[in-house]
Amino acid sequence: MHAPENEPRGREGQTGLPNRSPQTQGITLGPLPAHLLDSIRVGDVVLFLAEGTTCNHPIGVMLRVTYAEREGIKEVRRIVRMGW
Repeated sequence: MHAPENEPRGREGQTGLPNRSPQTQGITLGPLPAHLLDSIRVGDVVLFLAEGTTCNHPIGVMLRVTYAEREGIKEVRRIVRMGW
């Protein structure tokens, strides 16, 4: 479905309608095998860090990560080191 040519469009070329895609939340547990400036991997799950968020945990540590997911992209909300 395409918007009429005279209808305003957003930066992704979509109409000016609000984004109504559902957002879900989840928790993943596992070891931290890798982290970059903008993302971390916990087990086999890749999660993106929100602007200003960092992960200072050492590789191999067990983490509990709370995230929000929209359109298949998981964004970290909270990272907690799991203790044994």
